[in-house]
Amino acid sequence: MVDRIGGLASGINTDEEVQKLLKANRQPVNKLFQKKQTLQWAREDYRNINSKILEFHDSKLHKYRLQSTFAARTTSISGTDASSLSAKATGASFAGAITVTNTKIATPESMEGVLDLRTVSKDFNPNLPLASQLGNKPVDLSKEENRVFKINGKEVKFGEKESLNDVIRKINLTTDMNAAYNSLTGKLTLSSKTTGEKVPSEEMKLSGDFLTQTLGMSGTIKTGSNAEATINGVPMKQKSNTFNVNGTEITIKTNSTATTTINVTTDTDGIVNAVKDFVKDFNEMLKALQDKVGEAKYRDYKPLTDDQRKAMKEDEVKKWEEKARSGMLKNDDILSDAISKLRLSAVSSVSGGDPRYNTLSSIGISSGSYLDNGKLYVDEDKLRKAIEANPDAIAHIFAAPGDGGNDKSSSGLADRMYADMKNSLDKIKSRSGLSSVGIDASDESTIGLQLRRVKEDITAGNAKLKQAEDRYYRKFAAMEAAISKLNAQGSNLLSQFGG
Repeated sequence: MVDRIGGLASGINTDEEVQKLLKANRQPVNKLFQKKQTLQWAREDYRNINSKILEFHDSKLHKYRLQSTFAARTTSISGTDASSLSAKATGASFAGAITVTNTKIATPESMEGVLDLRTVSKDFNPNLPLASQLGNKPVDLSKEENRVFKINGKEVKFGEKESLNDVIRKINLTTDMNAAYNSLTGKLTLSSKTTGEKVPSEEMKLSGDFLTQTLGMSGTIKTGSNAEATINGVPMKQKSNTFNVNGTEITIKTNSTATTTINVTTDTDGIVNAVKDFVKDFNEMLKALQDKVGEAKYRDYKPLTDDQRKAMKEDEVKKWEEKARSGMLKNDDILSDAISKLRLSAVSSVSGGDPRYNTLSSIGISSGSYLDNGKLYVDEDKLRKAIEANPDAIAHIFAAPGDGGNDKSSSGLADRMYADMKNSLDKIKSRSGLSSVGIDASDESTIGLQLRRVKEDITAGNAKLKQAEDRYYRKFAAMEAAISKLNAQGSNLLSQFGG
């Protein structure tokens, strides 16, 4: 180890002088630290913009790729007994009229217990412990085996201190039946959670003395019935009360012989709102990319070294670093390419549909002047006219499935943007990696590899700095030794001359 005790003979502050001499040696290492910081800032910026692209890709574009998003329909019901059913249009609904008559609701399979619990226990309360009210009538509930039963093969257990309402909750949660206590009759009722007729193998099966004796669930099973309706002249029957006809969901609510008409029409407002949402999301994504690519870069503001940071006030450091980290992705090739692809899709046509309406501009969506950098605007009057003329054309422009061709000319614009943004996400991942902090040894991205090399260079630079520091201290130590020797010789001469 190099002796660092200095200045005893010369009076020189050795540590201070060594640090001055090392200042030049430290510059290459400082530049490496600045390079490391710049790479880390660039990676952070990549990941911030990556999050925005990912949200646009997964949450926004995914929705706009679905034809149902732009195929909004609405329903109205008319007839002498319009309350006998309800109707809900979906994106797959066909516009037109649907007539419904002779409706019959589906019912569930059910059973009502034959035993009135109030006769077993006077003033029976479903909120009090069963064992305390029923005792050993008809079965002894103090025994654990009497507190276990099965409904359609699903086992239910309850504790000695639990009430009938506790048991009912367990039945409703764990089995395919709904249980209910009728305080007027004092009886328990079980009904299937599904409606419709059951085949013999699906019929209700109960086991356990608690069910059959204590609750009296040994009555007659009331079979369920299917829903029936004559729709557009065709008799239909099924287990569920909801029929799906040409994409429209029709739910039978009461038995009725009246004729009801369901009119399915285009929901113009719904389509307009969907288009406006697309334009809003597109503009926000485009602006986020353009802001990052066009961010000012201050080349004279480098990342601060530790010494520089110590010499500045906190607010000065903050202002400096705002400029130092600005423009990390200025004119970035990946983001610039993403911007170009988005803008290209926005002005491209989609083949295979109505030739009158095959571009965004043809339905009232266009960019402003060149100063707007591709920002889209909606002419709502023109859009509404296009919807009235051919509502299906709107869905085709955005969400056409395409024919699989490489040029994507028959694919909807949202589908093209979806693929382009996925490509941008892959490129950002390749460049910035997956590690969120520090230097990950498994990160094989471009920036990850650069950071590892810089770290290695910093380690090597610090080793050289240590060698230079030791060399300077040795020289000062040698100087101190020489001065001490001269002082000793001088003292000896003076003593010889009687000094």
